[in-house]
Amino acid sequence: MAGYAEIADHFRRRIKDGELAPGDPLPPVRQISAEFGVAGTTTNRAFAVLKREGLIKTRPGAGTVVAHRPSVSATGLARLERLERTGNPYAPGETSTAHRVMRRSCADPEIADQLGIEPYDEVVVRSHVFLQEGKPTKFAIAAYNVTATSAVPELASDTQGVTKHWKQQHKERTGREINASPEILSARFASSDELAAFGFQEDSAHAAVPVLVVEVTYHDEEGPLAYWADVHAPGQKWENDAR
Repeated sequence: MAGYAEIADHFRRRIKDGELAPGDPLPPVRQISAEFGVAGTTTNRAFAVLKREGLIKTRPGAGTVVAHRPSVSATGLARLERLERTGNPYAPGETSTAHRVMRRSCADPEIADQLGIEPYDEVVVRSHVFLQEGKPTKFAIAAYNVTATSAVPELASDTQGVTKHWKQQHKERTGREINASPEILSARFASSDELAAFGFQEDSAHAAVPVLVVEVTYHDEEGPLAYWADVHAPGQKWENDAR
């Protein structure tokens, strides 16, 4: 017999993976209760959890429907888990633009340390801007060391993305699993490039605009491979839905 948490997680995943879109109705409580073999009070408790999370709402004449959440942005780790579940890294209504792939010397000593390389060693940098319904929500940047790009040379190509996720390609070619470090959160002022990505005017280039930065490092059993950072636009809520 399922509990309310299991029911809530079932619909949470369907909503966040886009199977249920904003405005879509949820099945009646009686139907869900019968499907999961629980009492109506258990289903109502699951609905209460989802309402507190802002995922669903009650609409007069329509019952319980999926809520609209334009200002909520997922972290990189959540995107990867969505990709592995569904084959799609994007949330409902999400797109990306300004894709860039560059070879650069890694001048940032903290990033070099995360990647297990010496400062100014060459890395492949990939960046793009995520948009929710056309509005920029986060600036994503990733740096890959030579170990990663040797196993998956597609990472250094100028295409928008690779046909299969690099974690899967790396495992197929090396036999080694890729794991993620815990996400590290920090706050700072946005750089001029980040302000431009978020659509600020040129006269705001030196404005003190606070942003949230979420960083994560990926590694296999032989050492670090990639450093990812998501810079979330001002005014955005964020979540890691890796549950």
